[in-house]
Amino acid sequence: HAICFFAATFSMIIVVMDFNFLYRYWAVSNPHRLELFSAKWFVLLLFAIVTVEGAVSHTIAYFLLEATHDARAAIAPVLRDKYGIDAMTRTLVVADYWRDGHYNVRPMAGTTFYTAVLSAALGLMIYCGVGIVQCLAASAHRISGRTKRLQYDLFRMLTVQTVVPLCSVHLACASVLMLPMLGLGQEFLSDICPPLLTFFAPLDALAVILLMKDYRRAAAYMLTCG
Repeated sequence: HAICFFAATFSMIIVVMDFNFLYRYWAVSNPHRLELFSAKWFVLLLFAIVTVEGAVSHTIAYFLLEATHDARAAIAPVLRDKYGIDAMTRTLVVADYWRDGHYNVRPMAGTTFYTAVLSAALGLMIYCGVGIVQCLAASAHRISGRTKRLQYDLFRMLTVQTVVPLCSVHLACASVLMLPMLGLGQEFLSDICPPLLTFFAPLDALAVILLMKDYRRAAAYMLTCG
């Protein structure tokens, strides 16, 4: 169950990212709606959405991405040679799409769900992002220049902090999971996923430092020893 929960967190995180975009969109389009994020029932609703999505993702990984004996035997040489792992005994989650020249419906159904979640999340992010830009452009005469710059800075920060995990975590892992369903090789992506996951945290922190003027000054002060 632990490895299935770990897999479920990838989709749970992207749902939380959507909430950030929704908050930023409401901040420029309907500021009065921001009060909802302080309401207990709304916070519980958001928590319930993430929990249900995580539970469904966990269940799908457990039942539809089961590591069968044939799947273990197929990947055993690769895992043994590259990582020194015994695929026949180690707990695994495997999307075994092809077997005996035919598609396996169960893993394909599981991957289709993850694809739908990722697509819906990206769609909402794009919708909110476009809406934010349009609202700021339309409100040029209703808000001060300083407020407008602040909103743009906050939106840019949110975008960068979303792009970094999307590229280094979600899209990379999604490619490893989805490309084999199309008959495309994914060994290269499988090799670069661990480094990308490792560097996600420092890359995210670096993006924040580069975007925030006060952080840049503090970093320059430390690097130059004052």
